[in-house]
Amino acid sequence: MADTTHIGSYGDVDAPTGAPKLEMPGDIERAVNRAYLTMKRDAAKRRFCIRLERGDSFSYLDYDGSLQQMATATNPRGGGKPPHRIRRRFNFVRPIIEDKVSAATQRVPSYEVDPSTADPEDAGAAKLAEKVAIYGYDQWRIRKATVDAVKTAIGLGGAAYALPYFEPNVGPYTEVDGEWIGQGDIRIKVFGGNEVGWEPGTDFEYSPYWCTWQALPIDQIKEIPGFTGGKLVPDASSSDIPNDMKPDANMAIVCDYYERPCPKWPRGRWVTRCNGRVIVDARLIDPTAEYFWQDYPLRDVDGEVIDECLLHRLVYSHDPDDDDDLGLTWQIADFELAAQDCINKMLEYKNRGLNLQMLAPSGSIITKPDDVPGAIRYYKRSPNGEKPEWEDPPSAQILNALLQIFNLILEQMQAVAAFQDIQADPNVAAKTGQLAIEQARARWQAFIGDLAEWHSRLMRHCLVLVARYYNEPRMLKIRGRMGWESIEDFKGAQLMGQTNVRVFPGSLEYLSKSAVMNKVQFYAQMQWITGQQAMAAIERGQADALTQGYDLDVARINRIIQRIKDGSVMDMPTKPMKVPAIDPMTGAPAIGPDGQQLTIEQDIPGWMPDEWDDVPVWKENLAIWLKSDDYERSDPMAQEQGRLMWQALGDLEAKHAAEQAAQTQALANAQGMANAAAPQGPPALPSGPNITADQPPAPADQGGAQ
Repeated sequence: MADTTHIGSYGDVDAPTGAPKLEMPGDIERAVNRAYLTMKRDAAKRRFCIRLERGDSFSYLDYDGSLQQMATATNPRGGGKPPHRIRRRFNFVRPIIEDKVSAATQRVPSYEVDPSTADPEDAGAAKLAEKVAIYGYDQWRIRKATVDAVKTAIGLGGAAYALPYFEPNVGPYTEVDGEWIGQGDIRIKVFGGNEVGWEPGTDFEYSPYWCTWQALPIDQIKEIPGFTGGKLVPDASSSDIPNDMKPDANMAIVCDYYERPCPKWPRGRWVTRCNGRVIVDARLIDPTAEYFWQDYPLRDVDGEVIDECLLHRLVYSHDPDDDDDLGLTWQIADFELAAQDCINKMLEYKNRGLNLQMLAPSGSIITKPDDVPGAIRYYKRSPNGEKPEWEDPPSAQILNALLQIFNLILEQMQAVAAFQDIQADPNVAAKTGQLAIEQARARWQAFIGDLAEWHSRLMRHCLVLVARYYNEPRMLKIRGRMGWESIEDFKGAQLMGQTNVRVFPGSLEYLSKSAVMNKVQFYAQMQWITGQQAMAAIERGQADALTQGYDLDVARINRIIQRIKDGSVMDMPTKPMKVPAIDPMTGAPAIGPDGQQLTIEQDIPGWMPDEWDDVPVWKENLAIWLKSDDYERSDPMAQEQGRLMWQALGDLEAKHAAEQAAQTQALANAQGMANAAAPQGPPALPSGPNITADQPPAPADQGGAQ
């Protein structure tokens, strides 16, 4: 079948001369046109948001929705803005957007991969997939893609679309039959709202097809596998919208049409075209292909098509009546323009107040007025004795009113943007400020939840590509829970299809340095963590590692419960454990010559709890299952295994309590011995009575000495 790669990432393919012209199917042509017209409907609004976030705040939409630009300079030859007008740019939008982007991308997602079955091999493959996800976050530049997607969704038009793909032209290179072949790796392309379209009137996730438009250099387009040849005409630039062309740009718009599987086309369809014609023929890549279009590119390790959306969409806010969003910049655009207008008007007021106008009879001015200090202005009196006079300075109340309006606009702008979730207003009381922060965080959590789901889907897609394309043995250097580790001779097939990734929103929440310290200090005071854990968390500025032991215990007990339920728990290997020795004569625990209880080593089932397991965590999670309807419906053997585990946990708990009591008694004995060994002196004498306690106070001196 055709290779699944994305435009701009193809290897060299020799295009045959005289390639036949490929006719676009009519249904695909109509679908692309519908998607393009719908995308173009709000294209000018998105471009306006992009310019506004970048500080170009003198752009505006005219009466027919087209984007226009106001003049910001005076043309000495005429035209432009009037000389007295001030049009300075003051960007109040970008700090808000950058704060939110920073808050959403500060932490590394906590990837969890759930095994599809309780089989030990699948569980091991799922753990390996978690390590590959940690490796890929840095290797595949997921943080950069996340920053681009979050900023696009919040500030640059309201929607971002991530597309992972396998890039074959990535070293190291190996010579095969005289040709250098790259090992390849995963790349992520982030599209904006003006580069993606789908079936109008349908939800994005459930659309039967998706389209992408992007501007690529013509030389790069000609390297696409299956390129049919022919001349390409530059019709695009690297701008944010396809129809924004520049005459010196050697770029063309490439449109990819992705049709998901359906009964008529069970393997889907993927068509690539440029300059209004199809430019990729799948039969030039795979001679056995029946049609010129390629299969839907989202496929599993076995090459089977996956009927899911291959674009991962992130939006700032959801509208149930419209599956499109323009983001935060569009919501606060009017506030930005109004605040900027106030400042410019205050500057014009300043210039007007420092350059007053004159009231003068006609023809009385000899020297033209200017603003040079110490200059002499000559005039001649009118026949009635009138002379030029300066007008009165403008009232300061105008400036105060403008300042009040400006402050009110900024306050409302920050309220609409939920800006208090990052920085509270220092002028409000502490209690009121904390309430504002909590309300803003509640609104912010909706986006964090969407971002966590976006991370889950994105990493799931990346792991599917890993499982399919990581064919050569690789060395993966991973920063995992236990520090630096390496996986030698890794191949994607080792994942065994375990790609069910979850990311919890809590792992993405913004934590300041003080918040981390408060959490760590609370855990330390409750004696839940060690001093070394506390120091490591404070120095790193992250508290994620504090709960790794709890997470591992929960995962282990749940794996064992799942194996008990499906009957595979007895396949786990046994493990040696020291148990109390029994005196065969008395049936009581055997006691050695030193008075200590004797133990013997005995093999016990691998699913029984051990010394290093956290007994309270195990008991809590096991109790949930023992009280469930699932346990009541289990077979008697599974129920007996659950009871044995509960009994073993009780024995471990009693053992730990006995050890702790013994330690406490030993400390008490040591303290008693220390007190007994201390030097013994005569007992202290009792305190003497206070002779002044019962006497009334001396009278105050009324008249001084007599």
